[in-house]
Amino acid sequence: MITTAEIARTAHQTNVGDRVIEKDYVLSWLLVAIAESELSRSLIFKGGTALKRVYYPDYRFSEDLDFTLNTDLTHDDLVTAFAALFPELKKRLNLTMSIRSAEQNVYESSTLLLNHIGPLKARPGARHLKVDITWGELMCYPYQERHLIAPYSDYPSGVALYAYSLEEILIEKLCALIGRTEPRDLYDVYWLLERGNVDLVFVPANFTAKCQHKGQDPALMAEALTRKERIFARLWDTRLAVQVSDLPHLNDVMRVVRRHLRGLGLV
Repeated sequence: MITTAEIARTAHQTNVGDRVIEKDYVLSWLLVAIAESELSRSLIFKGGTALKRVYYPDYRFSEDLDFTLNTDLTHDDLVTAFAALFPELKKRLNLTMSIRSAEQNVYESSTLLLNHIGPLKARPGARHLKVDITWGELMCYPYQERHLIAPYSDYPSGVALYAYSLEEILIEKLCALIGRTEPRDLYDVYWLLERGNVDLVFVPANFTAKCQHKGQDPALMAEALTRKERIFARLWDTRLAVQVSDLPHLNDVMRVVRRHLRGLGLV
């Protein structure tokens, strides 16, 4: 396990708090454990943490892990498989983890809350992270094998796992803008459209297909952005400032996102 000095140094270099770095460290090593286990055949990594850990190492920090289930494992199978990862992490790093709760949700997903005691040595139960696993997802692009990237001195190289393509992450984030109100979704869409080198050719058609699979109306994008803008304004700094060291102004982000979505015919 890395030292508290390395945590502090990394926090200073990235302009975020020590606890953000500690959680990122724990998330990163949990991904290694998954990649080196039988779970690697069943889980496809996605979401904002995937952007950081397998595509853009300087991307925003995240607080949870998101996967799509690609096999017929049950909720109980997943709980058992995750619990089996913890002894090796304890042996390898002296990283203590346990399952705080595990819920099977109505919307075809499992949510695991995992306690952890990392480099900052918090009291038991004081720190946790969330793992969301969904099944029955429509994937519009082939998933890819991607190598994990992290800046920590004890992090191994050459470890890979399956992950969504950038295009798949984008259309899922676009659906999320309609379905929920999370500033991180807007930021991720902004970043992918503006800087992500995403192939946009089939994005409109695949976004429509994914919306329909989720029971959403793709024609509601413009209305959703307008309706949620006031909530985004209230949450923008409080939710994202701890994850993004140089957070752009919300007005600039909304302008850029709307411009790109108009170009794609989505608003």
